[in-house]
Amino acid sequence: MESSVNIDVGGEQGRARANQALLRYLLAHAPYDLAVLRTEGQYVLYYREGPEVRTKPIAADAVRGAFVEEPVDSGWLTEGVKRWGSGPAGTFMVKFIPPGPQTIYLTLGGSKALSQCKLPLPALVFAGVNSAVSTEGSGTTYYIWALQEGQFRPSAKLWHAPFPNVYPDGRICFGDVRVPEVSWKTIDKSWQLFLESRFTTSMIEGKSGRHSADVRKQLLACQSLSRYPTDDLQPLRVRMGYAYMNTNNPTVETVNDAVKAFLLKEKEWTR
Repeated sequence: MESSVNIDVGGEQGRARANQALLRYLLAHAPYDLAVLRTEGQYVLYYREGPEVRTKPIAADAVRGAFVEEPVDSGWLTEGVKRWGSGPAGTFMVKFIPPGPQTIYLTLGGSKALSQCKLPLPALVFAGVNSAVSTEGSGTTYYIWALQEGQFRPSAKLWHAPFPNVYPDGRICFGDVRVPEVSWKTIDKSWQLFLESRFTTSMIEGKSGRHSADVRKQLLACQSLSRYPTDDLQPLRVRMGYAYMNTNNPTVETVNDAVKAFLLKEKEWTR
């Protein structure tokens, strides 16, 4: 004769009782030694001890360790990588680019011809995250932000990177260029793809104090300089949340803020 279990599941308490009763039922009538329930962010372990079914709260790290048989090892990280990890949005990586000369390619006027420009750039933060959905049509999104200071600090204030084809929050539009997924093996390649991409007339405003209407003019002017004038950079302030005009919503202003909001997608930044 088959056993059955009937529980009133009305309301939150009813649903909680139903979940617990189901696990106890499975442990009692199926060949399971233990089960794990996640509720309200807390993991609860159900296990047999003789004829009794007991419960014990457990940490997320313990759950993760139970399902990982092989060690996680990034290997030797490429120069400049400051942070690497995985969150709800997927694997992410943060790379620091020190100030110095670089070569980029601009399209000027109505011409589609590329103009090669060698110029000094400010310190930059280049970051990427893998996720199921991306604005670029793939599972990978890359960001770039500028720093006024020459050294990396997690608390450093962010400034708009002085490039076309970069959204106000720092997301890079690669156009039809397919970028690799984020990993320590590909982060340098992705950085080079950004430098070698065609910088067009898209999103050229608001990234230079001297040339607010077209940051390309500022980039051209910097070709004769030995150092990028960081006082020309424009501050980054991105209001988060769906009701982005709500002044109570958090604002991305530092490297730490950007990691939490865009790469880790912590709840306080995405509500």
